[in-house]
Amino acid sequence: IIHDNAVYGLTTGQTSPTAPKNFKTKSTPEGVIEYPINPLTLALSAEATLVARGFSGDIAGLTSLIKEAITHKGFSVLDILQPCVTFNHEMTFQWYKERIYYLTKTYSSTDKTEAFKKALEFPKSHNCPTADKKIPLGIFYRENRPTYEEELPQIKNTSLVNQLIENIDVSDIIAEMS
Repeated sequence: IIHDNAVYGLTTGQTSPTAPKNFKTKSTPEGVIEYPINPLTLALSAEATLVARGFSGDIAGLTSLIKEAITHKGFSVLDILQPCVTFNHEMTFQWYKERIYYLTKTYSSTDKTEAFKKALEFPKSHNCPTADKKIPLGIFYRENRPTYEEELPQIKNTSLVNQLIENIDVSDIIAEMS
């Protein structure tokens, strides 16, 4: 779960990696010169099997997404857009409300290419032509595949901690070391 407000509020409002280009703070009075990272495209390229974005101003929708992320078997990433009322006076509650929209029921969250396209629908700068672009919310990508643990026969049924050493035959290993 990524709490994404584009600033590090506990460090008096320094910019974070998701701060938009040209965003001004005490630490960047002339504005951020880098383009922001996109948590969703990073998650998609890192093979996350559930990639979603929510908004802190939508408690019911966000609660549903958090439940989805927690119960999903696999690598889940949930980016939560949220205003920082102290240090981010640009990306306010109203700013988000004017831009967010929800992925429709006709959107297929199983198409990774479409997920990348939707994830790229986000303003990169307040001073660029895409500043008024809409921001999609919802589940961008979902894939059901075996988890890492399910692929390891040693821990497929239970963790190593819960396995009794008496039940493990190590005679081959001891013979090999002798």
